Amino acid sequence: MPKLKKYILNLLLVFLGIAAALVAGELAARFIPGCGFEEMALSNLLTGAANWKRQYRRSPELGYELVPNAVPGINSFGMRDKEYSLKKSAGVFRILLLGDSITEEGKWSEYVEDALNAAHGGKYELLNAAVRGWNIWPYWAYVTKKSRKFEPDMIMLGLCLNDMDGGAYAPTILYNSRDASVSFFCVQAGGKAIPELTMKVSPYLYVHSYLYRSLVKMLNSKRFSSAGEDISKYEPVNMMSDIVRMYPGRVLAVVFPYLKPLREYTPFERMRYDKTIEVLRECSVPYLDLTPHFNSYGKRIIEFRDRPDDPVHFNDEANRIKAGIIQRWLSIELEKMRNSRT
Repeated sequence: MPKLKKYILNLLLVFLGIAAALVAGELAARFIPGCGFEEMALSNLLTGAANWKRQYRRSPELGYELVPNAVPGINSFGMRDKEYSLKKSAGVFRILLLGDSITEEGKWSEYVEDALNAAHGGKYELLNAAVRGWNIWPYWAYVTKKSRKFEPDMIMLGLCLNDMDGGAYAPTILYNSRDASVSFFCVQAGGKAIPELTMKVSPYLYVHSYLYRSLVKMLNSKRFSSAGEDISKYEPVNMMSDIVRMYPGRVLAVVFPYLKPLREYTPFERMRYDKTIEVLRECSVPYLDLTPHFNSYGKRIIEFRDRPDDPVHFNDEANRIKAGIIQRWLSIELEKMRNSRT
């Protein structure tokens, strides 16, 4: 009997040790940059509500995209925008806009288009091809594979501060609730899509555990790197350079801040901000950084949040404010472009 008690006690100690290690690992993972849910996966965006599931679909080129005409407000090109003709009308200056949820849902692009046309006689079209959760990967893929058919005169990128978290180890990730699989989409620079890598996961752990997601990400990174890909071409600066080469002198960017004072950025958030500016400068992309403007509001900056706990998405008042700033800056850049051609 004493031996049995000792055996049970040792087994209990082992179990408690494993449990303590898992708890410690979970807590540690929550402080590691890049292990957060939004940084790693899009399942909260694409499977959280029935209407979202109907509006988005997998894409072999872009990871995922809006479904054309899925609901009112999504046009036949899969843009959350009004309908446009594919062929550009004579005398129209067309801007193709790419971004994430800040741009897809913010309506600021509509305000900018209206203001440009009010000032210049209805000669501008701003096609909003933004999709929630996108970053430099799908921006680059969209420009290199789909943009030319719209005959854009300019490409404009609406950049959230996590958009430069690209690279070979940050593919687009989709969680499929029906078969509990995670699909990783990686697109080659040459235009050929890498077959998706699919792993079976625990839906509950994948949604709730940082440690579990970090392990899934690590395993996928090893599988991807073992495929022999040249990972350097997936670096953000290289993808941005590809965009600029396709549209030399016709690429602009707007940088959106976190809606909190700059001095309150975490080191990771500040690193993201600095990385975004660094890539744009290295690629010689003219940009408008809205950080100084909104930072001038000090603590009041949080009043521009769409929700009190959301430091990323702007409310309608802020969208109208930034649309005015963007329109004035864009008019100056358009004048520079016209002068450079004369």
